[in-house]
Amino acid sequence: MRSYARIWLLSLTPAALFLLSGLSYAFKQDDVDKLLKTKQCAWCDLANADLSGADLSGAQLPNATMSGATMSGADLSEADLQSARLPRANLSRANLSRAHLRGAHLRGANLSRANLSGAKLENTNLTDANLTEANLSGADLSGAQWTDGKKCKQGSIGECQKDIPFSAPGMF
Repeated sequence: MRSYARIWLLSLTPAALFLLSGLSYAFKQDDVDKLLKTKQCAWCDLANADLSGADLSGAQLPNATMSGATMSGADLSEADLQSARLPRANLSRANLSRAHLRGAHLRGANLSRANLSGAKLENTNLTDANLTEANLSGADLSGAQWTDGKKCKQGSIGECQKDIPFSAPGMF
């Protein structure tokens, strides 16, 4: 009888862990409501929230957690997203012109056809991000980690200029 109880308990453990782990990835509705009402939401939890097409121009979202959020077609022009966490976020066709994204984490984000003109992307992590047809004109990419994982040179404006490692002739 004890072995049946142990098997039953062990079979429930993975299911319980799965359900509990999902709780930490859900957005807080209060944070979404606050953002949509005031455009102020520093340190908010917006993970997996659907903000498609939302007018968030000038929004203050420094240090916000927005992993997996859907913001396709949203207006985030001139928004403060400094140090925001946006891995795997969908920002396709979003307007991020003149947005402040310094130190943001955009690993694996979808930025296809996004307008990033004049955006500040210094020291931003863009590893594995989709930048297909994104507008980067005038964007500051100094020190950004590019889609291939390599760093952009200081002064990279509009395109990532990568550092080429120095090797003296005949060294290798």
